[in-house]
Amino acid sequence: MTHQIFYCNGVWSPRGCWDNDLGLWRARSVVEVLEARGDILFHWADHYERLLAGCAFRLPLKKLPTEAEILARLKNLLEKSGYARSIIHVQVTTGPSGDLKNSLGQPTLTLDVRSSHEPETVPPLHLKTVSEKRRFPQYKLGSSYGDIDLILKTYRIEEEGFNSFLYWDEYNGILEGPYENVFFVSDAGELITPSFGMLPGVTRKILLALARESGIFTEVKERQIHLWQLTRMNEAFLSSTTKGVASIARINDDHKHFALGKSTLTAKLHRRFLKYRESYYKKRGA
Repeated sequence: MTHQIFYCNGVWSPRGCWDNDLGLWRARSVVEVLEARGDILFHWADHYERLLAGCAFRLPLKKLPTEAEILARLKNLLEKSGYARSIIHVQVTTGPSGDLKNSLGQPTLTLDVRSSHEPETVPPLHLKTVSEKRRFPQYKLGSSYGDIDLILKTYRIEEEGFNSFLYWDEYNGILEGPYENVFFVSDAGELITPSFGMLPGVTRKILLALARESGIFTEVKERQIHLWQLTRMNEAFLSSTTKGVASIARINDDHKHFALGKSTLTAKLHRRFLKYRESYYKKRGA
């Protein structure tokens, strides 16, 4: 069961105006996904900051409800749901249009709360690189996700035995997954993640901070990774709100498999992340 509420033109309503929402007709929207435990939101400030950044050049921010209003409505939805764990989707579209070409300047904000469970360990992933990259990757735009199913089919991802894909281009190297950031651990024990051309994920930010303070890695670097450098990488993993940390077993057919297991540096960082998340909620009363 989902719990939703919509805001448009100064009014909160349990029903949205989907029939003439330009954001849905023309894929003009900004989205954020975060988790909650009870009514405690995990790193709300980071998600809200990115939501506003994505809206800034596309939508009239003054027509949106205040942060305090959004938080009050979210808390109400979470209390009504009674879920111990939730995944929250926040979407802002350009809203109603008279001709489905031009916005009336009344953006629609949607809050969606769904039940979530502690994710089980994700089996090691097999990924394929595709010669694509997202437009404006620094923002979480709805249009960025419309191509994912098409890419999966066009590049025969599942038919060739892969779970998903990584965006890649010859100049910038490996960028990110369709919903995740990517990390590598070099043979020398360095943690490396792309520095540009990808969405700066909230989980990515947390992992980088934990990695730097933990001493697990010989060095933590943000720089581009090219395919020919994969032979120098011993481990690899994805990070996201819903996956947390998910190990990668291989990338493409012509590159070596990566190390897996509880003794890897990836596993050590994952345990740190889980401990950090538990501490975050506990300190806030969840």
